[in-house]
Amino acid sequence: MGHVGFKEAKPHAWSWMALVGRREGDNNKWFCGGALINEQWVLTALHCLFESPDVVRLGEHDYQDTNDGAPHQDFDVAETVMYPGYANPEGYHDLALLRLSSRVHIQKFFIPVCLPWGVEREVDITGQTATLTGGPPTTFLQQVKVTVFTSDKCDTSYSILPKYNTSWPQGIGEETLCAGDVEGGKDACQGDSGGPLVTKDVGGSFVLAGIVVQGNGCGNKDFPGLYANMRYPPYLVWIKNVAF
Repeated sequence: MGHVGFKEAKPHAWSWMALVGRREGDNNKWFCGGALINEQWVLTALHCLFESPDVVRLGEHDYQDTNDGAPHQDFDVAETVMYPGYANPEGYHDLALLRLSSRVHIQKFFIPVCLPWGVEREVDITGQTATLTGGPPTTFLQQVKVTVFTSDKCDTSYSILPKYNTSWPQGIGEETLCAGDVEGGKDACQGDSGGPLVTKDVGGSFVLAGIVVQGNGCGNKDFPGLYANMRYPPYLVWIKNVAF
């Protein structure tokens, strides 16, 4: 199923966006997104590891168009690190880090996204507009603006679902970011897993707010998308210990 409410992104507008996939003969199968956070690490959703990713692509705009003007580069996945608190089938802590086989040469096409360290982590982004970027299943990079809601909104919405007690036995709390569209029609969808949700800080820099992890349908106003919340302190501690 395709993206909901997305529009095509400008080439190179989101220089930290990564495609996560697996080599199959002479081709690559792309099935998740990710976010470049420094010269050698990409953050994605842990459930993307179930597909056994072994390649990450940076700088891509349209992976079926070799003349799209985007100087992409592929990197082997040298190591995968799972967030230690993940317990399938629960939906909590769906995060993983991918270590690239070589360092990325930082330039205008490959720039890591900022993480909400320090004071930025304390900023309440509820009600703010955030931008989600996604790749698969479309061949080209897309973007959509969504609104950040309270986690209570998602907890109330998702509590009516049969899978609620299995996926969120302690409820949907501060570890999860809730974002979507008040009227519906804008949302992450299948294939967007692991993709970055970003907001702007007071200085105009983009800061990683969330990583796509789950949802219920696509673009349903009653079920906003669920993201691993990058302002959740244990996530930042883990990322710092592993990747920095």
